[in-house]
Amino acid sequence: MWKKHRHEGAIYIRDTDVSGRVFCPRPIEWVIEAFEKVCLEQAKEDKDSRDLVVVKAGVHFYSPLSWLDPYILELSIIRVSNRSFDLKGEIFHEGKVTVQVEITFVVSISSADYLNRYWQKA
Repeated sequence: MWKKHRHEGAIYIRDTDVSGRVFCPRPIEWVIEAFEKVCLEQAKEDKDSRDLVVVKAGVHFYSPLSWLDPYILELSIIRVSNRSFDLKGEIFHEGKVTVQVEITFVVSISSADYLNRYWQKA
C-alpha cells in the first residue's frame, strides 16, 4: 500500500472564474503540483529523467470552492498496469470532499519500479 500525502492550500483569485468560483483546470494543476513536490523532487536529486505522460485527467466537483477558502489536498496513488498508474486527489473544505481529481499517467519504465523509487510506502 502506498502512503497518502496531504497538502494545505487556499483559493487565490487566479484560481477562480469571474463568478469567484474555482474553474475546472485548477484542481488538476494542484494535484500535479503536489505530485511533483512529493516524488519528482527525488527524480531531480537522482539526476535521472524518466518519461512520464498524462493520458487522462478528470475532475468531479461536489460543491463549489471560492476565493480565500482554505483546503486540504490528499494524494493517493494506485498502480493500474505494468506501465501506468492513477493519481487521485481529494480536495477537502470544512471536512468534506468538495472535488475529486483522477489522473492516469504512463511511464517509460515499469510502473512498479517507478513507484518504488519515487513514492513512499505506507
